[in-house]
Amino acid sequence: NQHLTREEHIRFSGYFGALGTKFGEPLVDGEERKLEVGELTSDSTKAAGSADQWHSDASWAERPPMGSILLCKQPAPVGGDTLWTDAYAMYEGLSPSVKSKLQGASCLHQGYPVHRGPNDVDPSSVHPALRTHPETGRTALYVSPLFTKAVVGLPKEESDAILMQCWLSVNRPEYQSRFRWEVGSIAMWDNRSCLHYACGDWWPHTRKMERICVVDFDEAAKRPFYRPSQAILSAEAAFNKAPTADTWEHIATGAPSKL
Repeated sequence: NQHLTREEHIRFSGYFGALGTKFGEPLVDGEERKLEVGELTSDSTKAAGSADQWHSDASWAERPPMGSILLCKQPAPVGGDTLWTDAYAMYEGLSPSVKSKLQGASCLHQGYPVHRGPNDVDPSSVHPALRTHPETGRTALYVSPLFTKAVVGLPKEESDAILMQCWLSVNRPEYQSRFRWEVGSIAMWDNRSCLHYACGDWWPHTRKMERICVVDFDEAAKRPFYRPSQAILSAEAAFNKAPTADTWEHIATGAPSKL
């Protein structure tokens, strides 16, 4: 465990990225960059809140935080664990048909009802459903049940069906890890390659955390992007060329193909 002061927490976080606001970027027009340390406190008068759903921090921001560094000041005597799930595995575990539908697709992310912007404007952004990690080059599934509302350009029924397949992938325990907090525990994670979930099971006890979010030093990497690898393009081409049910009927019976 790391019993860090506020200043030490800030200095440590600064080694990994630019220190921005607690909800990524952009900042309010005309406002200078300033550090915001998110104080996350829940007790008998304040429920655990929205973190007890799978999400990537502030994915509704135009340039979401690439990483989060969470420090435990007061753990709950029972409950309050945090779970993470591997977004690489989430993508790789999808069926070929769902992977195909997500190629080039974008999704709408909204902060409401968890976050409201100035003048009660709901913050929102559109990001690729599949995200290329700027350092590893790997593909991650960049959607979450908390903030992702729709696949852009698809009818609601089709969009909901695709996202439901993604949510099934999110909930696979094989992809998950779980962390039990103690005083001074510190956890840091990459919002570009995982989702997280704070178990809201400690009420009415008190749980106090401090979180710092960082954005990428590289301006080109701050906004989520997708560049499919050659392996993905080859798999996509193979899937699109796969025989249809009609083709199999032609092969089995010698009937004329409708292709």
